[in-house]
Amino acid sequence: DGYMRLARTIMETSRAIIDGINAVPGLRVLGDPPMSVFCFGSDTADIYAVGDELDRLGWHPDRQQMPPSLHLMVTPAHADVVEPFLADLRRAAAGVATGAPALGGSAAMYGMLGTVADRSIVRNVIMDFIGGLTKVEEEPE
Repeated sequence: DGYMRLARTIMETSRAIIDGINAVPGLRVLGDPPMSVFCFGSDTADIYAVGDELDRLGWHPDRQQMPPSLHLMVTPAHADVVEPFLADLRRAAAGVATGAPALGGSAAMYGMLGTVADRSIVRNVIMDFIGGLTKVEEEPE
């Protein structure tokens, strides 16, 4: 019974977020996800700039490429934040609705990497980036 309640909460929360995203002008959930892992994109706005704006507002969706999109995974903990998230998503989408590409932040990096035809170059850039994030600096003696 508890498992079924949990599953129902996840399904209802996912559906509320999916419907809310699809109601935002310019945004759409990709495909028809049956449950709680999905991504959304835009044909009119820089979706990575939307992600950067969401980051600024305290939400941190993952970025995806091919097609450019933001990725969400819904858990029962999200049931209480559906409306605040959707309100901030509407604000973020309206703020970048011009369609102009972002000049900085992860939007610029993901947007640029998505245009590189040789995917091995993308892998190298990402590995160098991660290496820089995880590099341990030696303490001066």
